Amino acid sequence: MNDFNLDQLSVIVSQSAPVPQPKCQLTLIEALPLDQNPAAVYLAKLKKSSRRPQKCALDTIAGILSNGMASCFELDWSKVRYQHTALVRSQLMDGYAPATANRFLCALRGTQEQYCLDKDHNGFAETLGWLWPMTMFFAFQIEI
Repeated sequence: MNDFNLDQLSVIVSQSAPVPQPKCQLTLIEALPLDQNPAAVYLAKLKKSSRRPQKCALDTIAGILSNGMASCFELDWSKVRYQHTALVRSQLMDGYAPATANRFLCALRGTQEQYCLDKDHNGFAETLGWLWPMTMFFAFQIEI
C-alpha cells in the first residue's frame, strides 16, 4: 500500500496547471433580475452595515466556485451542491481566520437557504436535503 501525505498532495495539486474551461458550469448564461437572484435577496435582508462585508464574502465564494469567472450575482446558486460547499469550506479554512471563514460560510448558507425558499419546490427540507448533512457534520463552524 502506498502512503501519502495530504499536505504534499495539496501542494502538488496547487502547482499543477489549471485546465482551461470554455465555460464555467456554475455561471449564469443570462443574468437574473435582482429580485430572483438568491444572493441579492439574501443581501437585501441584511442590515445596511452588513451588506458590503457579506457581498465581499459571497464574491469570494463565487470566485472559488467559478475559478474567478463570476461574482455573486453571476453565479448559478441553484447548481451549488455539497461537494462545492466542501471545497469552499476547505479553501476558507486554509486562507482565512476562523471567524472570517465562519462569516463567509454564514453568507453561503443564507444564500442557499434563500434560493430554496424562493423557488416553488415540494418543501424546504426536501429541497435543502443535500445541505442538511453538511450542516449537521460541519455545523458551518470552524474550530478556533
